[in-house]
Amino acid sequence: MKLNYFKYSFTLLFFALYTNYIFSQELFHEVEIGKKIQAKEALFVADLNWKKEYKNESWNRIGLNFAAVKSFKNGWSASVGIENYYVIDPNSVNSYEIRPFVSINLKSKIVQNLHFSQFLKTEWRNLFYSELNSYDNYHRIRYRFHFDWLAYNKDKQVSIKPGIEWYLLKNTSNGERYANSKEYYLRFTIEKNEKEWSFGYKRERFLKTISPNEDKVNTLFFEYKF
Repeated sequence: MKLNYFKYSFTLLFFALYTNYIFSQELFHEVEIGKKIQAKEALFVADLNWKKEYKNESWNRIGLNFAAVKSFKNGWSASVGIENYYVIDPNSVNSYEIRPFVSINLKSKIVQNLHFSQFLKTEWRNLFYSELNSYDNYHRIRYRFHFDWLAYNKDKQVSIKPGIEWYLLKNTSNGERYANSKEYYLRFTIEKNEKEWSFGYKRERFLKTISPNEDKVNTLFFEYKF
């Protein structure tokens, strides 16, 4: 009994200290709501996305994204789509971005209930700035991997997904405040009756540009798809 009390107290103390550490640094949240439509040949997904900065309570990004996913044999799939983002930022120039992309995905079984998932994604970023009607664009490649552990599988499925993503850039746009270079994340996913809830934490690293920005930030995220 004493051992269990010590274990729970230590866990609560660690959680409280780590939460305080996260909120004492640069903090973002990201919320996403999406609709999945399963067709005969592919899965179609549309989602709304909102990302917000909390330190200065000024930077906001709103997204509307569309994708089609085609599955193949042996865990392979391909995605194609277009993403639209509008950045609202009193400390820098506002911008609208349109981002077509293509990705190749692979999910491989390691052991029972444990998979290794990865993707390679290429995207073309087109940024239209409100100041002086300027335009910029560049190509970016992204690579991500994560482990997918099915921790519970009865009335619902509960998965734990730790992973890393690299953003492989040749250049960036000077108007960007937050151009990703790498992120570490821990995702928890619950699936039931074709509905999916995901939430977790990301540690994001950004490239330095001429606009002021933080090098590393913490992001809490929540996603719902139905």
